[in-house]
Amino acid sequence: MQGRANLMHHFGLAFDVVPLDAGKPIWNVSDPVWQRVGRTGKECGLEWAGDWKRFREYAHFRYTGGLTLAEIREGKRPTTSQSGVSGSSLALIIQVWETTTSCGL
Repeated sequence: MQGRANLMHHFGLAFDVVPLDAGKPIWNVSDPVWQRVGRTGKECGLEWAGDWKRFREYAHFRYTGGLTLAEIREGKRPTTSQSGVSGSSLALIIQVWETTTSCGL
């Protein structure tokens, strides 16, 4: 999974996040904030690597719109209607991060 995750970053279809508490990153994935981070991303139509069975990467999100890695390598890209991610959904993620207190979510 890690190799594929890195490829999705290369194609601009993935990003990583880390919650902050008083400006300091929270790396302890047993902290409940990570479940809130994952839930928020999934509610916006993103795939959260914290749900993966083999290699959980709590900081990692991606969207493929149902496209396979082979299709992405061929140059196809998901549309927002395929992925369920819209500009307003991404704005919601940013707004939640910026407007909530304590750990950011």
